[in-house]
Amino acid sequence: MIINKNEEFFINNFFKQFESAKNSDLFRIEWSDGSAAEVSVDTTYEDDNGLELDDVNYEEYWSVAVEIRKIYKKGMLLDGYNEGDLFEINYHNTPSKVTKF
Repeated sequence: MIINKNEEFFINNFFKQFESAKNSDLFRIEWSDGSAAEVSVDTTYEDDNGLELDDVNYEEYWSVAVEIRKIYKKGMLLDGYNEGDLFEINYHNTPSKVTKF
């Protein structure tokens, strides 16, 4: 697994837990902005920021698509999302806490 130097904390602390999860596994995820939700993992995948490969700002990173099962609190990160929606988590929006039920 190639790790973008910026995503090491996300990979080591959260991604590996999500990658081995089953669709029936539930997690409570909290972010520093106060957002909190119960989610299940849909899929993990390698992603990029949509720029051309030769652009100096191009980057690849790992992401996790989760299905929002229950929203406990909406902060800026979950604004516009509802229960049943898919939400992408990566090092750009790393949770502050993940608890597996």
